[in-house]
Amino acid sequence: MQKVSEGWRYFLIWSAVLAACYLVARYVLSLFAPFIAALVLAAIIDPVVELLTRRYRFRRGVCTSVCLLLVFVFLSVAIALVVVRIVSEVQDLYRALPIYNMNLEEILGKAILQMKNITEDLPESVIEAVRRTQSRLYAGIEGLLLGVTGIIMSLPRISINVIISFFAAFFISRDKRELSQHVANLAPMKWRERATKAKAGLISASLGFIRAYLILISVTIIVSIVGFTVAKVRYAWILGIIAGILDLIPLVGPGLLYVPLIIFHLAVRQFYQAIVIAVLMAIQFSIRKGIEPKVLGSNLGIHPLVVLVSMYLGYRLLGAIGMFIGPLIAVILRVMVTVGILPLWPKE
Repeated sequence: MQKVSEGWRYFLIWSAVLAACYLVARYVLSLFAPFIAALVLAAIIDPVVELLTRRYRFRRGVCTSVCLLLVFVFLSVAIALVVVRIVSEVQDLYRALPIYNMNLEEILGKAILQMKNITEDLPESVIEAVRRTQSRLYAGIEGLLLGVTGIIMSLPRISINVIISFFAAFFISRDKRELSQHVANLAPMKWRERATKAKAGLISASLGFIRAYLILISVTIIVSIVGFTVAKVRYAWILGIIAGILDLIPLVGPGLLYVPLIIFHLAVRQFYQAIVIAVLMAIQFSIRKGIEPKVLGSNLGIHPLVVLVSMYLGYRLLGAIGMFIGPLIAVILRVMVTVGILPLWPKE
């Protein structure tokens, strides 16, 4: 009876924790997004600020200002260059999309004709399913392009959030010790040691998570853009960014983009492009497998299956942003279990 009650206690604890994580991710994170971004930004520049203040005895406020200014300039230039390139490719692709749709209809028509020659009793339902898939693909790509355009057009509206994030990051970085001490004093005495360990672990794990995915996405995007450019494939930047996004998904990755592109270029007899994309896929796979164990192992510390499950649940519960929030919550929960704030399931 004692084991049953103990099991139910652990079940209720974890149910409450997971429910709280969902409610916070659903209703709280969006309200405090600028300040969460400020925490991340302050943590990223903190090693440089600490080095300058300790080794060269500069004032912390001055070091923080210089670091944030450099980050702001770098991000502004990078975003401007990327946005200009993406806008140009999106506009070009949107104008050419009907032509690509006609080419796809022609390819599918030939494929259906060949299947009819092989199989005389080809069900009409199969042909209809292929046609519906083509229509959905066209509508999906059109919606994606409109969505990208909407995001780019909304950049000026989020400038106020960016300004708030940078100002908040300045105060967080400059007054780090005072703020940390104030937060520690809010915890009861018997919890302070665990709270201190949890704080250090959460900061390290969260930054590790962000750093790991930034490294993996950046490598995939750069390699893909270079590869698509060498292959003389149009819209290399758009395809490279899509490959980087797909690289977030364990067990799927950019292959979900590379394979259809290879098949398409083989179908239209563009063998050079197909060969280069196949080589690109092999290179990207080799690089990914070479750096993935070190990057994910040292920065996340959770199994890829857990990452996959957390991404799926995050997407189903929170939408596209949940694919990033889900794994981050999994990392945070792992840290809280490690430092003893959350209990492991009782052993038999």
